[in-house]
Amino acid sequence: MKKFFLWTIPVLAFGLLSCNKDPKQEEVTPALNAVLSSDSVPAAGATLEINVTSNIDWTVTSDKDWVALRPASGNGNGKISVAVGENTTAEARTATITVSGAKVAAKALTLTQAAPSSDQPGTGDQPGTGDETETPPVKPQGTADLFEFNVYSTKYFWDISSAGLELKYEDGTGTSAGKDISKMTLQDNDKTGFKDAYFLPVDSSGNDLAAGKTSYGGYFYAKYEHMPEYAAKLADGHTIECYFCPDFAHDGSVEVKPFSTMQSGGTGFLFSKTTSTGGQGNFGFIVNTMGPTETKGSFKWTQCGFVPEQGKWYHAVGVYDATAQKITLYMNGEFTCEAEAPGTYTQPAEKAGYWIVGGDPSNNDAVSCTAGFKGKIAIARAYDAPFTAEQVKALYDKVK
Repeated sequence: MKKFFLWTIPVLAFGLLSCNKDPKQEEVTPALNAVLSSDSVPAAGATLEINVTSNIDWTVTSDKDWVALRPASGNGNGKISVAVGENTTAEARTATITVSGAKVAAKALTLTQAAPSSDQPGTGDQPGTGDETETPPVKPQGTADLFEFNVYSTKYFWDISSAGLELKYEDGTGTSAGKDISKMTLQDNDKTGFKDAYFLPVDSSGNDLAAGKTSYGGYFYAKYEHMPEYAAKLADGHTIECYFCPDFAHDGSVEVKPFSTMQSGGTGFLFSKTTSTGGQGNFGFIVNTMGPTETKGSFKWTQCGFVPEQGKWYHAVGVYDATAQKITLYMNGEFTCEAEAPGTYTQPAEKAGYWIVGGDPSNNDAVSCTAGFKGKIAIARAYDAPFTAEQVKALYDKVK
């Protein structure tokens, strides 16, 4: 007994010393540092990045509304996208970006944007005029990995996703590359940090058409039809996002599609016809799959009873989960409805493997589009994964 007692004395003493250790020694000192990838931006605008090194929660703000920051807050190490719009003033301009956290000194970063030169693109030149040898503006870096529509001016527009598809504008003559984009009115969008475009369907002579008509102009397209690896990424699950403002009152008499890749297969958003057994006149997300009892693919619809109003902005996200075999529609960050999508994803028909912003692919190699959209579109993105409700909410938080 004595031996046991004597042996335990140092152990108990060590334990007492450990318990009496100063708790302040266990505290982690708050730390926050932020580095801007560049402190200068050309007049054309660009997307930069802030690298945050931290062990605490932080927020980021700008004292100028021409700088868009995404995300606005975070925890620990992270990256912040800094989207700077075109400088349309006559002078250079400066913004201060502040990264802040509790119990640490805020990091103030100064960003200077150059003044536009006399030959700076995007300052009112009409397509095909001016100095055709001018240096193009810096292409922004997007956030999506399959497709992200971005329009800088009537001369410059891109898919800024990591996929980097070639984005073209259909001018109504069966040729592309933005020969006449005069009907595509552009304006800065303070919610996205980029420009939105006003879409108006036109016929082959350039005459204005109502929403839902087959359009020979007034839309953008990006092909992936000869990219099997790309198509496979859509098939194994995806998410599409569109931020739009319709300039028509949908009465269900026609089908209208703001963003899609559909033709006997595919995926996209649409205002459906009232005569459609799937959509029944509502706005929805649809995906074409071939179920185990089907001999060919068929469209699966979300039926939410929701119809966007004319003149209002809406944020729509459609999620196709190939594993769960479900499709889900979120409107303005909120779950709206879901539907079963059994089987395997069906690719669009031959010559229709391309994204359309402002309509729906017609099976004629992008010479025209069907279900033409009339109104503004600021965001059209596609992601190679089915997003969670939390991820969808984060997308909406950036534009609400």
